[in-house]
Amino acid sequence: MKVSYDKKHREVEFEVGEWAWLRLHQRQAAGITSGGNQKLAPRYYGPYKVLEKVGNLAYRLLLPPKARIHDVFHVIFLKKFQGDPPTDIVPLPVIAHGRALPEPATISRAKPNGDSWNILVQWVGRGPAEATWESLESFKERYPDFQLEDKLFSQEGGSVVNNFFGKKFQCRQKKSMPNVAQG
Repeated sequence: MKVSYDKKHREVEFEVGEWAWLRLHQRQAAGITSGGNQKLAPRYYGPYKVLEKVGNLAYRLLLPPKARIHDVFHVIFLKKFQGDPPTDIVPLPVIAHGRALPEPATISRAKPNGDSWNILVQWVGRGPAEATWESLESFKERYPDFQLEDKLFSQEGGSVVNNFFGKKFQCRQKKSMPNVAQG
């Protein structure tokens, strides 16, 4: 058992002031779309400066000020940084449910879907063929700082909202065929 453990085990220790790469997701990398090639997605983010050692196997990292995650990580999620340290703190990607989400580049179209909206999102680092339709409400939850353009939701002479929502459409009744006398 010791031999098989030692094959995969790595001794990693960091000193205060060193830099480390951070693995943000414990599970396989997954974005909000299943169409992207996750094999080429980044596995480590950063690098970030090690501030202190917490216990035997955990380290506190210097994360950006608006980071919404805890700053202490187990050594299994860290990897030593080789090279010249960066001068600025690298921003974290948007994180939802412990996973890094892709960053939206532009919104090219909007269309009504029932009583809500769907928007066509082009993602940073992905081609136009990989743009996806997303629900407007869920998009606003995940990316509250992204500025949506007003021209997507208006038409000449008024708002699309007034033209599509608030109206109920009914299907016309089918005309019944007269019974043909059997003879």
